[in-house]
Amino acid sequence: MKIVLIEPKSNLNIYSQWAHIPRLGIIILGTILKKAGHEVKIYIEEISKINWDKIYEANVVGISTITATAPKAFEIAKKITMAERKILVILGGSHPTFLPDESLEYADFVVRGEGEEIVLPLIKAIEQGKGFEKINNLSYKMFGKNFHNPFILTGCDLNKLPIPDFSLIDSWDKKKKVTFPIQTTRGCPYNCTFCSVTKIFGHKLRYKTPEKVIKELEWQISEWGAEEFFFVDDNFTAYKKGAKELLKKITEKNLDIKWIAQVRADAAKDEILLMLMRNAGCQMVCIGMESVNPDTLLSAKKSQTIEEVRHAIKKFHQYKMRVHGMFVVGFDTDSLATTKEIVQFAKKEGVDSVQIFPLVPLPGTEIYKEFSKRLLGAGWEKYDGHHVVFNPTQTSSYRLQLAIMKAHAEFYSLWQIMKKLLKRDWFSAGIRMYGRQLAEKWKNQKSVKKYLQKLKFLAVKHK
Repeated sequence: MKIVLIEPKSNLNIYSQWAHIPRLGIIILGTILKKAGHEVKIYIEEISKINWDKIYEANVVGISTITATAPKAFEIAKKITMAERKILVILGGSHPTFLPDESLEYADFVVRGEGEEIVLPLIKAIEQGKGFEKINNLSYKMFGKNFHNPFILTGCDLNKLPIPDFSLIDSWDKKKKVTFPIQTTRGCPYNCTFCSVTKIFGHKLRYKTPEKVIKELEWQISEWGAEEFFFVDDNFTAYKKGAKELLKKITEKNLDIKWIAQVRADAAKDEILLMLMRNAGCQMVCIGMESVNPDTLLSAKKSQTIEEVRHAIKKFHQYKMRVHGMFVVGFDTDSLATTKEIVQFAKKEGVDSVQIFPLVPLPGTEIYKEFSKRLLGAGWEKYDGHHVVFNPTQTSSYRLQLAIMKAHAEFYSLWQIMKKLLKRDWFSAGIRMYGRQLAEKWKNQKSVKKYLQKLKFLAVKHK
């Protein structure tokens, strides 16, 4: 069977333009299908344009989408359904998982949650024209009705997954600078109100053996000359014993790689872990600092303190690893001053780079229902971590949007860049120059200016 998989392009993202890292899910699914004997092609729009001739030759097209790319995914799906011959469309990813009925308006099938154990039974059912009702986590249309099979959060065995075949991605071999995504764990024991990870991957932590991860690293190094990796785990050090074993093996095998990982602040309490991370090639850690407002951390169910974050920044720097801080503003406990306090904290503590997101009530999160009556009615494409899409309690959506834009401008200001240059910290200066450039580019988009005018109008209307 001829199968095409697509990852739609996001709107301009001021953080990912430097090096687009494709989501692993679609590549693993493509690899599973290829190993089963199917003809597979993957189009990631951030890397190459979709070849519609290939689409129209396919029997099945699968589209993976998050909420921000849902409108583009629906647009692609709609175009496929208008083809001269029948091409079946499958939608998957976080957005279709939580809003399957909306997604079935554009697709024949929706895969909810993890797709690795569903994809082959689904293709077999498509080939045979029966058996759809037996596949858990599947939604589908039949006789003009939507059917939703039971959702079971079991979670696949990560050690049984194949090594992702990046050659399936159109034009991957033409990219000059590539950062390879790699995953060692799934699942999260925490309950942050603004996150939907546990609804897809569950609370129970699953992990690959160090040997399995090493095999993947060595394969990408030998096959592609890979030098840079991003560990896409929500918390790379969640299973510290496994992380330490992996890091020791990377060092023992002399794998000359550079990598970045997402970690929690509490990882910095383990000096041995820090030493192993640095010795194994860690260049930067991305920490969900979230807020400098203690009340916000409490209401968001973020089980960490500001002191823990401060300590983490200090310790990671001590071990020569850079720190990228990720913050969220717009909780009911936040005021406009919170945004300013975040920037002051980041500058004072020496955070190397920052992302300051407006709170986004994504489908599947605890706050999605809570904020349902305060949403502005913005299109899903605005749920991208850049746009304010709801009415905050302590200020207007317009003022919050402006505050976030000003916060980025202050952190990535020319003065901040100059201070790094005076210290001969060329890397940090480069990051801030690039951050400044991207922030300016985003701010000056016509669609952003138009959205700001809309928020301003709403602010005046509700005075």
